[in-house]
Amino acid sequence: MIKLIAIDVDGTLLDSNRRLPYENIKAIKEINKDKVKVVIATGRPYSGIEAFLRKLDLFSDDQYCITNTGAFVMKNESKESIITNNLNIKDYKYLESLLKGYDLQLTIYTSNEIYNYSAKPNAASLYDSKILLMKIKIPNKNFNSPIGRINVMGKKAEIDKFQNKYYKILSENYYLMRNETFSLEILNKNCGKGKALKKLCEYIGIKRNETMAIGDKENDIEMLSFAGIGIAMGNASQRVKESANFITKNNDNYGLAFSIKNMKNFL
Repeated sequence: MIKLIAIDVDGTLLDSNRRLPYENIKAIKEINKDKVKVVIATGRPYSGIEAFLRKLDLFSDDQYCITNTGAFVMKNESKESIITNNLNIKDYKYLESLLKGYDLQLTIYTSNEIYNYSAKPNAASLYDSKILLMKIKIPNKNFNSPIGRINVMGKKAEIDKFQNKYYKILSENYYLMRNETFSLEILNKNCGKGKALKKLCEYIGIKRNETMAIGDKENDIEMLSFAGIGIAMGNASQRVKESANFITKNNDNYGLAFSIKNMKNFL
């Protein structure tokens, strides 16, 4: 019996225009009535999903979300972090020292804000800000907030060069994720949606074989592999599909809603 469903946001919960379809809202509300916990698991900061939590009737403290690719596992209403794997300003300064000679910027993601020390954020940073509907702020001189992730932002070719040089070194101490061509995510070594889902299940007393996870991108692979049932969206990459137990319809054909409605067929 499935007691928890972990759901990715972009490319899964949302359609290709980043809208939340009514079909997905209805399916989640119905399964929630059956006492199945619905956990939004995303690379986004909490502020980038709060509106969705409200629309889905998941805005309470007996509901949880995984944000910033596992940096924070939070109670949905109080925003209390029950599991935290954050970076800090020392990590930022170290990463900043590696950017010399590259046409790249660093963007900081906390639970509720996006920060960039540049007076003029580059196109990649602005694009991500637009997706999340969150304004970029300049940190004050005493900035010391827990950091969910730090993204190296810029053009694909430039990030490729940076990644080719530093990936091995950075991966020794950090969790790295290249989910988009325009950014390289750098997180605490203990991050990852799969690790976060495992810890959440332990926290609320749900067994691995009582979970289902649905996603479409590279940062979902670990989560799909951990869950008792891993479902890849039809729009997922081949690597993601290979990590899943089942493949559903794409996000423009309500693959999430289809999976929830047919959940018993996956058991």
